[in-house]
Amino acid sequence: MTRPATQKKPEVMIANPPAEPVETSPPLDTGVPKKDDKLVLGRRQFERGEYEQAIETFSEVIGSNPHLEHGYYHRAYVFNRIGLYERALNDLTIAINVKPELSNALSNRAYTFVKLGKAAEAIADCDKAIRYAAGNPDFKVGYAYVWRSRANYLRKDTWAAVTDSQKAKELLRPAEYKLATEGW
Repeated sequence: MTRPATQKKPEVMIANPPAEPVETSPPLDTGVPKKDDKLVLGRRQFERGEYEQAIETFSEVIGSNPHLEHGYYHRAYVFNRIGLYERALNDLTIAINVKPELSNALSNRAYTFVKLGKAAEAIADCDKAIRYAAGNPDFKVGYAYVWRSRANYLRKDTWAAVTDSQKAKELLRPAEYKLATEGW
């Protein structure tokens, strides 16, 4: 039976409409990880020793957002691990330019400077990292003291090196201190 054109369709009333719109289907999964997912993927690749893949993943993060300091920071960490110190230095400098108070990047750039034999630059970065550490509860400031200790050894300032090394031992767990000082 068809309704005449002039007759209105009856309205259906909902007694208690939902406060929020109800989603009827799950969101479309494009299979492309978000930037944060790519950072996690890159870190996992790094932890598994898949350095080339990690570099590619972090490069994709940087390509999708060149103002995301963590892409540069993490890629630099990989470069440091495989001994590409100049490339690590470049990425860490970009990360610091994007976010100057990034304590982790300052500390890792200090490590890189130590590896390159640039003690004065390493000490300057460690001093900044230590200064900014109060605003970054995730940063392990003890590492900055380790790198500053190494830089002071390079400068033949034994007293300052020993003082910083002792401070690092106070701030880091024994396993962290051992890991940071292996091979020096």
